[in-house]
Amino acid sequence: MTALKIVVFSDSHGNSSQMVNAVYDEKPDAVIHLGDGCRDCDALSFFEIPIYKVCGNNDFCAENRENILTFSGKKLFFTHGHYYNVRSSPSALIERAMSLGADAVLFGHTHTPLSENTGRITVLNPGTVGYKGSYGVIEIENGKIKTDIKTV
Repeated sequence: MTALKIVVFSDSHGNSSQMVNAVYDEKPDAVIHLGDGCRDCDALSFFEIPIYKVCGNNDFCAENRENILTFSGKKLFFTHGHYYNVRSSPSALIERAMSLGADAVLFGHTHTPLSENTGRITVLNPGTVGYKGSYGVIEIENGKIKTDIKTV
């Protein structure tokens, strides 16, 4: 069985060229953008893959602040993170994700990459593709979630 691959971006802040390069290199099955530049995803439309996005605090939209989707039997809860005060700690966000029965939580806002498994949930913050050129990769295979932070 082939792994399902998802590329995760956040905080692109108008820099879509690095996202295009990452998608070209990774050849993912889907893209998730965690806000603060979610309109930058328009530059990815020619790849003809599903693109999911939520609004960040700099996106000037009120809808679609968080989402939960299931990929290969695994629930991914994602949001920008500013409503959960993630700059102080991701603990409130992790609690919310666990209350929803999520297997993983994805967030941005801090511009600081984070990839860890707490034993109960996988946590991924891809950092900022706009300033530091980092992004996340999720692979789901045989019921397991693997995350990685990469740079463009």
